[in-house]
Amino acid sequence: MSEDKIRSKALALVIILLAVALYNNYRMKQELNNMRSEMSSMEAVLRNEINGVRNDADHKYESVAKKIEQEASLFSDTSINMGMQDGKLLVTMQAVPKALEKNETVTASLTADGTVYRQALDAENQAQFMLEPAEWLEPAFVIESETGYRQEILKPVYTVNTMLARAECDFYDSGANDEGMFHFWITGNTDGNPFEEDEIAMAEAKIAANGMAESPGGNGGSHQESGYSQAVSEAQVVEVQHAAYDQLAGEDLTLTKLSGGTDKIVGYRIDVSDYIGRKDNVNYEVYLRITLKNGLQYVTGGPLISFASTENSSSRSGGSENLVPVLDF
Repeated sequence: MSEDKIRSKALALVIILLAVALYNNYRMKQELNNMRSEMSSMEAVLRNEINGVRNDADHKYESVAKKIEQEASLFSDTSINMGMQDGKLLVTMQAVPKALEKNETVTASLTADGTVYRQALDAENQAQFMLEPAEWLEPAFVIESETGYRQEILKPVYTVNTMLARAECDFYDSGANDEGMFHFWITGNTDGNPFEEDEIAMAEAKIAANGMAESPGGNGGSHQESGYSQAVSEAQVVEVQHAAYDQLAGEDLTLTKLSGGTDKIVGYRIDVSDYIGRKDNVNYEVYLRITLKNGLQYVTGGPLISFASTENSSSRSGGSENLVPVLDF
């Protein structure tokens, strides 16, 4: 056999062996990937099963804890409902005792800002309180007799969500390209209106500069946005902002009350045309304060309106902000 033939056969054998090695390597990678995929699937299934067991255990624990709490309670049912009336917090407490001995009476107790309020339950097992606004309430029920008393203290109650209002801003007469006009409406919350129009003593707006606006892109022109933030849910605790309105270094704006029947509490119009006309690329923000006749004040937690303008472009945005009660007046 010639040397060339031997070399050719050797080369062919090397190519075959290399192909077999590459194929085996490919198969091993495929098997490894399949194993990894199976392991990931098993991990996901196991994780879901563990989460399911944990959730089931948590649910059973909560159920048992609630049952133990109910069995240990002096009452078969208790409830606390809140609302606003004439600028005050209206609290209705109800408790149905499991059993009352002779000459025993049930009294509802509320602690607000260090002051304790007490009232005996009526024939419907209810007691009603009209309180000055307070951020937290500490409720309790007391079963009393001449020989002593039994008391059940309930969880503290957060009240601010009941007192919240909303300021919903929109662009006014945008079809006429009147960039300086905004209007907004005051609305209530899921518990109702915390106040009515005839309870308002004063509505104020203040405009403040908040740095330079970002340089507009494109070929100029104007644009507008309307971003409504999500309303506060009943279970959510919001941060009360104290006296921030007075600390703003800004100028007062004139508010014009809107007319016409609506399901809102009241509406106002704001004209910021003079500031837009400056075209100074400053980011302006407008804040709102409502003062009730009893002295309680509501302030927006953030800017209700933002806008900026230059020689070639302008931008403005209006949204929805919480009107939060200031509870240290």
